[in-house]
Amino acid sequence: LRRHERIREAESETSRTEVALLGSDAKIGKMEREILHHDLSSVKETLRKVVERLKVLESEENATLRKKLVKKEVLLDLTRMERDRAEKRLSESIWWNKGFYLEMVRKGAVPKPPSDDEGSERPRKTSKKLDGDEGPSDPRGSLK
Repeated sequence: LRRHERIREAESETSRTEVALLGSDAKIGKMEREILHHDLSSVKETLRKVVERLKVLESEENATLRKKLVKKEVLLDLTRMERDRAEKRLSESIWWNKGFYLEMVRKGAVPKPPSDDEGSERPRKTSKKLDGDEGPSDPRGSLK
């Protein structure tokens, strides 16, 4: 009888140990989940902060790029305005030179341009030297 009691007591002790072990396993599992959740929460928080910082940096970079774009657009507008002024000056100069040339043709200071029938070459300047005059011709000289 005594032996049976000891066996039952040993079995009971084993059962209590197994129950305690299962309880410990459950506690360990719970602690592991809490640690994992805590770690994941930390990772999530860190990632949230990184994403926020990246948004700020992207916003700052976009603002910088927008400023650069505005400066380039202003420079482009100024360049276009300068080109337009240069084209206007060139057009005025061409108009004035053509008028001057035609006036010189009218006065006989330069040869008359060839007609369209004679070819498309531009007239060449010829020096107006008098017989025996070997010095350079004076473009400001007396005109008829």
